[in-house]
Amino acid sequence: MRFTSVVIVTLVLLCATSAYGQAFDTGQISGSVRDATGSVIPGVSVTAKNDAQGQERQTITNEQGYYVFPNLPVGPYTVSAELPGFKKFVKTGIQLSAASSIRADAELAVGSVSETVEVQATPNEVVAETSVLGRTVTERELSELMVSGRNPLLAVQFKAGVVGGSLSTYMGDGFGGGGYSINGGRPGEYLTTVDGATLNRNRQGAIINGAQGLDTVAEIQVLTANYSAEYGRASSGVVRLVTKSGTQEFHGKLVGNLQNSKLDANTWTRNASGNPAKAGYFAMRIKMPD
Repeated sequence: MRFTSVVIVTLVLLCATSAYGQAFDTGQISGSVRDATGSVIPGVSVTAKNDAQGQERQTITNEQGYYVFPNLPVGPYTVSAELPGFKKFVKTGIQLSAASSIRADAELAVGSVSETVEVQATPNEVVAETSVLGRTVTERELSELMVSGRNPLLAVQFKAGVVGGSLSTYMGDGFGGGGYSINGGRPGEYLTTVDGATLNRNRQGAIINGAQGLDTVAEIQVLTANYSAEYGRASSGVVRLVTKSGTQEFHGKLVGNLQNSKLDANTWTRNASGNPAKAGYFAMRIKMPD
């Protein structure tokens, strides 16, 4: 009996830990459903569809006409709401980022459910309900990057308040813990995570996780202020990498790398060292149609 109780408690704790880890790099979509007069409508069937993966989640609005989809994977979404006696409402173009909470309200018009009212989400509408200051580098931006070494962390420089960073910085012990200064902080005084797991070096100088390829990253978030205590271990900022999930469409990329010293300018330190041999690097990328 005691053994059975221990097993049950252990399973509960493992499930709780798993759920927390999944929530760390997921987002939330919520909102209210109203009619043309502004009155809330309970009992409305609401569906959130991940346009990339084709997965759907459904819920029903409560007595206040409110719905919520927690712990959604990062990606593009379409939210639809329907109820007999009203036209179906569809909102497309909702881009969900990690740890964001997006509000997508719906207004139902009287009519047949076979009729559809479709609206496109705009950047002004899709605003995360948070006071965190930061920037998200999207998958599309990453796919169009031409960075030396195809290192996704070089995209951190897109955020205002971030200085420093070079390919050589990330080739040794400093990959996870140094190279950038965020908000004037010392290099290494920020936290880097991959899907919620820390990437920074430990006290012995070992890297906990390896480097990520540019094509494996769905988005990069750079948080510089007002981020919650759940991130911790950071005095200047947080860099969060979220890896890609599979999609329902076949696509691929063809990448070729050519290293040639004649294609890059030399650095000042190499010229001054008396050994001015250049370590050139050139990247060529051909993207196949999705």
